[in-house]
Amino acid sequence: MKRCLLFFLFIVSSSWSKSVLIIGDSHVCGSMGKTLFDSYLRKDFQVSLYCGVSSHPYHWVHAEAPKGFICQSRAGEGTKLSKCSEGGDYIPLKSILSQGPWSKVIAIMGTNSLNNSVADENYKELSKDLQAVTEKCFWVSPPNLRVDQAKTKKNGIAKLQKNQDIFFESLTTTVAKNCTLLDSRKYTPFGSPGAETSDGIHRTNSAGESWAAKVFEDIENN
Repeated sequence: MKRCLLFFLFIVSSSWSKSVLIIGDSHVCGSMGKTLFDSYLRKDFQVSLYCGVSSHPYHWVHAEAPKGFICQSRAGEGTKLSKCSEGGDYIPLKSILSQGPWSKVIAIMGTNSLNNSVADENYKELSKDLQAVTEKCFWVSPPNLRVDQAKTKKNGIAKLQKNQDIFFESLTTTVAKNCTLLDSRKYTPFGSPGAETSDGIHRTNSAGESWAAKVFEDIENN
Protein backbone atom coordinates (compact mmCIF):
# COMPACT_ATOMS: atom_id res chain seq x y z
CA MET A 1 0.00 0.00 0.00
CA LYS A 2 2.80 2.37 0.94
CA ARG A 3 4.55 1.60 -2.34
CA CYS A 4 1.38 2.40 -4.33
CA LEU A 5 0.95 5.69 -2.48
CA LEU A 6 4.51 6.75 -3.21
CA PHE A 7 4.01 5.89 -6.89
CA PHE A 8 0.80 7.97 -6.97
CA LEU A 9 2.54 10.95 -5.40
CA PHE A 10 5.37 10.65 -7.91
CA ILE A 11 2.91 10.71 -10.81
CA VAL A 12 1.10 13.79 -9.44
CA SER A 13 4.29 15.73 -8.73
CA SER A 14 5.71 14.84 -12.15
CA SER A 15 2.55 16.11 -13.84
CA TRP A 16 2.53 19.43 -11.99
CA SER A 17 6.27 19.88 -12.48
CA LYS A 18 5.55 20.38 -16.20
CA SER A 19 3.93 23.79 -15.92
CA VAL A 20 4.36 27.07 -17.74
CA LEU A 21 3.15 30.62 -17.15
CA ILE A 22 3.02 32.99 -20.12
CA ILE A 23 2.52 36.68 -19.30
CA GLY A 24 2.72 39.78 -21.43
CA ASP A 25 1.27 42.42 -23.71
CA SER A 26 -0.94 42.40 -26.82
CA HIS A 27 1.46 40.03 -28.60
CA VAL A 28 0.50 37.44 -25.99
CA CYS A 29 -3.19 38.17 -26.59
CA GLY A 30 -2.60 37.46 -30.30
CA SER A 31 -1.30 34.60 -32.40
CA MET A 32 2.14 34.70 -30.78
CA GLY A 33 0.74 33.88 -27.34
CA LYS A 34 -1.79 31.39 -28.70
CA THR A 35 0.92 29.49 -30.56
CA LEU A 36 3.15 29.28 -27.48
CA PHE A 37 0.17 28.21 -25.37
CA ASP A 38 -0.80 25.45 -27.80
CA SER A 39 2.83 24.33 -28.23
CA TYR A 40 3.15 23.65 -24.51
CA LEU A 41 -0.24 21.96 -24.32
CA ARG A 42 0.97 19.52 -26.95
CA LYS A 43 3.93 18.71 -24.69
CA ASP A 44 1.53 17.93 -21.82
CA PHE A 45 2.33 21.04 -19.79
CA GLN A 46 -0.07 22.73 -17.42
CA VAL A 47 -0.36 26.13 -19.17
CA SER A 48 -1.63 29.47 -17.87
CA LEU A 49 -1.60 32.70 -19.88
CA TYR A 50 -2.18 36.31 -18.79
CA CYS A 51 -2.11 39.22 -21.23
CA GLY A 52 -3.01 42.87 -21.43
CA VAL A 53 -3.14 45.12 -24.50
CA SER A 54 -0.86 48.17 -24.04
CA SER A 55 0.64 46.68 -20.87
CA HIS A 56 4.20 46.83 -19.61
CA PRO A 57 5.69 45.69 -16.26
CA TYR A 58 4.25 48.61 -14.27
CA HIS A 59 0.72 47.37 -14.92
CA TRP A 60 1.49 43.85 -13.67
CA VAL A 61 3.58 44.92 -10.69
CA HIS A 62 0.95 47.41 -9.50
CA ALA A 63 -2.18 45.55 -10.72
CA GLU A 64 -3.22 48.64 -12.64
CA ALA A 65 -4.77 48.37 -16.09
CA PRO A 66 -3.66 50.64 -18.95
CA LYS A 67 -6.41 53.18 -19.58
CA GLY A 68 -9.18 51.70 -21.67
CA PHE A 69 -7.84 48.12 -21.68
CA ILE A 70 -8.45 44.97 -19.68
CA CYS A 71 -6.56 41.95 -18.40
CA GLN A 72 -7.29 38.64 -20.13
CA SER A 73 -6.35 35.08 -19.27
CA ARG A 74 -6.80 31.43 -20.14
CA ALA A 75 -5.67 28.18 -18.55
CA GLY A 76 -5.86 24.63 -19.81
CA GLU A 77 -7.02 22.86 -22.93
CA GLY A 78 -10.25 23.95 -24.57
CA THR A 79 -10.26 27.42 -23.02
CA LYS A 80 -10.45 30.83 -24.68
CA LEU A 81 -9.25 34.24 -23.56
CA SER A 82 -11.57 35.77 -21.00
CA LYS A 83 -11.44 38.62 -18.49
CA CYS A 84 -9.04 38.08 -15.57
CA SER A 85 -11.74 39.39 -13.24
CA GLU A 86 -15.42 40.21 -13.60
CA GLY A 87 -14.70 43.77 -14.71
CA GLY A 88 -11.48 42.94 -16.52
CA ASP A 89 -9.34 44.56 -13.83
CA TYR A 90 -5.77 43.44 -13.35
CA ILE A 91 -5.43 41.04 -10.44
CA PRO A 92 -2.54 41.30 -7.96
CA LEU A 93 0.66 39.78 -9.27
CA LYS A 94 1.02 37.70 -6.11
CA SER A 95 -2.35 36.09 -6.91
CA ILE A 96 -1.03 35.01 -10.30
CA LEU A 97 2.31 33.80 -8.97
CA SER A 98 0.74 31.97 -6.03
CA GLN A 99 -0.55 29.41 -8.55
CA GLY A 100 3.05 28.28 -9.04
CA PRO A 101 5.77 27.31 -8.72
CA TRP A 102 6.26 26.85 -12.44
CA SER A 103 8.88 24.89 -14.35
CA LYS A 104 8.96 27.73 -16.90
CA VAL A 105 7.81 31.34 -16.87
CA ILE A 106 7.81 33.31 -20.13
CA ALA A 107 7.39 37.10 -20.12
CA ILE A 108 6.81 38.85 -23.45
CA MET A 109 6.98 42.59 -22.86
CA GLY A 110 8.72 45.78 -23.90
CA THR A 111 7.02 47.11 -27.02
CA ASN A 112 4.81 49.44 -24.98
CA SER A 113 7.87 50.96 -23.31
CA LEU A 114 9.75 51.85 -26.49
CA ASN A 115 8.80 55.50 -26.16
CA ASN A 116 11.65 55.46 -23.66
CA SER A 117 15.17 54.44 -24.56
CA VAL A 118 15.71 52.36 -21.41
CA ALA A 119 13.70 49.94 -19.28
CA ASP A 120 12.46 51.36 -15.99
CA GLU A 121 12.76 49.81 -12.52
CA ASN A 122 9.52 47.87 -12.95
CA TYR A 123 11.32 45.59 -15.41
CA LYS A 124 13.84 44.64 -12.76
CA GLU A 125 11.12 44.14 -10.14
CA LEU A 126 8.86 42.02 -12.33
CA SER A 127 11.69 39.82 -13.62
CA LYS A 128 12.86 39.25 -10.05
CA ASP A 129 9.34 38.28 -8.94
CA LEU A 130 8.96 35.90 -11.87
CA GLN A 131 12.37 34.31 -11.31
CA ALA A 132 11.44 33.56 -7.70
CA VAL A 133 8.63 31.16 -8.69
CA THR A 134 10.24 29.14 -11.46
CA GLU A 135 13.10 26.87 -12.37
CA LYS A 136 13.61 28.75 -15.64
CA CYS A 137 12.53 32.32 -16.41
CA PHE A 138 12.62 33.69 -19.96
CA TRP A 139 12.05 37.27 -21.10
CA VAL A 140 11.19 37.83 -24.77
CA SER A 141 12.16 41.29 -26.03
CA PRO A 142 10.10 43.39 -28.51
CA PRO A 143 10.03 42.24 -32.15
CA ASN A 144 11.18 44.44 -35.04
CA LEU A 145 8.73 47.15 -36.04
CA ARG A 146 7.66 48.07 -39.59
CA VAL A 147 7.23 51.77 -40.35
CA ASP A 148 6.50 50.81 -43.98
CA GLN A 149 3.43 48.85 -42.86
CA ALA A 150 2.07 51.46 -40.45
CA LYS A 151 -1.46 52.57 -41.31
CA THR A 152 -1.29 55.61 -39.02
CA LYS A 153 1.21 57.36 -36.72
CA LYS A 154 4.24 56.50 -38.85
CA ASN A 155 6.37 59.06 -37.01
CA GLY A 156 5.47 57.46 -33.71
CA ILE A 157 6.43 53.99 -34.88
CA ALA A 158 9.66 55.39 -36.33
CA LYS A 159 10.50 56.71 -32.86
CA LEU A 160 9.80 53.34 -31.27
CA GLN A 161 11.98 51.63 -33.85
CA LYS A 162 14.79 54.12 -33.27
CA ASN A 163 14.81 53.31 -29.56
CA GLN A 164 14.68 49.56 -30.02
CA ASP A 165 18.39 48.74 -30.01
CA ILE A 166 19.32 50.84 -26.99
CA PHE A 167 16.22 49.61 -25.17
CA PHE A 168 17.33 46.02 -25.71
CA GLU A 169 20.73 46.87 -24.23
CA SER A 170 18.98 48.18 -21.11
CA LEU A 171 17.22 44.82 -20.76
CA THR A 172 20.63 43.17 -20.48
CA THR A 173 21.25 45.10 -17.25
CA THR A 174 17.73 44.68 -15.81
CA VAL A 175 15.75 41.57 -16.70
CA ALA A 176 18.76 39.51 -17.83
CA LYS A 177 19.99 39.42 -14.24
CA ASN A 178 16.92 37.35 -13.35
CA CYS A 179 15.66 35.77 -16.59
CA THR A 180 17.22 34.46 -19.79
CA LEU A 181 16.80 37.28 -22.31
CA LEU A 182 15.67 36.26 -25.80
CA ASP A 183 16.24 38.75 -28.63
CA SER A 184 13.17 38.95 -30.86
CA ARG A 185 15.03 41.04 -33.40
CA LYS A 186 16.69 37.86 -34.65
CA TYR A 187 13.32 36.09 -35.00
CA THR A 188 11.66 38.93 -36.94
CA PRO A 189 14.19 40.41 -39.40
CA PHE A 190 12.90 42.14 -42.53
CA GLY A 191 11.96 39.59 -45.15
CA SER A 192 11.47 36.73 -42.68
CA PRO A 193 8.13 34.97 -42.01
CA GLY A 194 7.97 36.65 -38.59
CA ALA A 195 8.42 40.18 -39.93
CA GLU A 196 4.95 40.89 -41.31
CA THR A 197 2.66 43.18 -39.32
CA SER A 198 -0.91 44.38 -39.63
CA ASP A 199 -0.16 47.93 -38.49
CA GLY A 200 3.61 48.30 -38.15
CA ILE A 201 3.67 46.80 -34.64
CA HIS A 202 1.38 43.81 -34.24
CA ARG A 203 2.20 40.61 -36.11
CA THR A 204 -0.13 39.10 -38.66
CA ASN A 205 -1.46 35.70 -37.57
CA SER A 206 1.12 33.80 -39.61
CA ALA A 207 4.00 36.07 -38.51
CA GLY A 208 3.01 35.66 -34.86
CA GLU A 209 3.02 31.90 -35.32
CA SER A 210 6.48 32.01 -36.91
CA TRP A 211 7.87 34.24 -34.15
CA ALA A 212 6.40 31.99 -31.46
CA ALA A 213 7.83 28.86 -33.09
CA LYS A 214 11.34 30.36 -32.98
CA VAL A 215 10.93 31.43 -29.35
CA PHE A 216 9.58 28.01 -28.40
CA GLU A 217 12.52 26.29 -30.07
CA ASP A 218 15.05 28.47 -28.25
CA ILE A 219 13.39 27.98 -24.88
CA GLU A 220 13.25 24.23 -25.27
CA ASN A 221 16.94 24.17 -26.22
CA ASN A 222 17.94 26.12 -23.10
